[in-house]
Amino acid sequence: MVYRVMRTLMTFVLSVTFCLGIVAADGELRDVVIDERFATLDDWEDLVFSNIDHMTEYSVIGIDDACAEPGSSPNRPNDHRGTALFIESDDGGSGIVHGVEIDAYDHPIVEWRWRVESNIDTGDPLTREGDMFPVRVYVNFAYDPRRASFGTRVQYGVIRALYGEYPPHGSLVYVWANREEPATWYPNPYTARAMMYPADRGGNDVGQWKVHRRNIIDDYRAAFGEDPPRTAQLAVMGDAYGSGETSRAWIDFIRVGRK
Repeated sequence: MVYRVMRTLMTFVLSVTFCLGIVAADGELRDVVIDERFATLDDWEDLVFSNIDHMTEYSVIGIDDACAEPGSSPNRPNDHRGTALFIESDDGGSGIVHGVEIDAYDHPIVEWRWRVESNIDTGDPLTREGDMFPVRVYVNFAYDPRRASFGTRVQYGVIRALYGEYPPHGSLVYVWANREEPATWYPNPYTARAMMYPADRGGNDVGQWKVHRRNIIDDYRAAFGEDPPRTAQLAVMGDAYGSGETSRAWIDFIRVGRK
């Protein structure tokens, strides 16, 4: 059901290191409810868009392959010898959605490690024409009518009538941006219900593994100015649609828990 909700939002929106360079998060998570190391993609479902011809390819590869540099021996994060998610978009776009719902208040910490081969050079990410990123990590919060304004309830009611499900109440979208934008929240060019955050920016760290740890309750409050709904779900997307370019990125892990 939540997969269909995510698909509804995105369909609606689109229709209207080198490997040794590790940045570590502090401390270990406790009470981990999602520990995705990408041994398989069994817990993920495809998110496709009818108006985009080419889907992004998602596959599991060995961490040595994810870290191999041309003309050199493979390097890897020193605490991982397993597999990684490989994301390749050839002027296309689609996503994958994790099947497990999380209680954001009980488990508010999301951390991940990612890497990109290169940035998408085309466009300004603050515009619709430039809303393309080699990798995004979404946290989608389930719609809660008790927290919605009258106008939002009417709007979401129309969307549910058209698509059969409510879209998310709000989404946090962490991206690797192609420019040295300030590390601040800004609304997605298609909908203000998705707030974007350039977790990595520009070209200085291209090729490096970067670790990020975010408190999604704090982030939601900072992005939307209100408390989030309780239920949330993860998604990943790489898209180069409309750029004429090919983007490649990797995610080593995604974990959800508490400090």
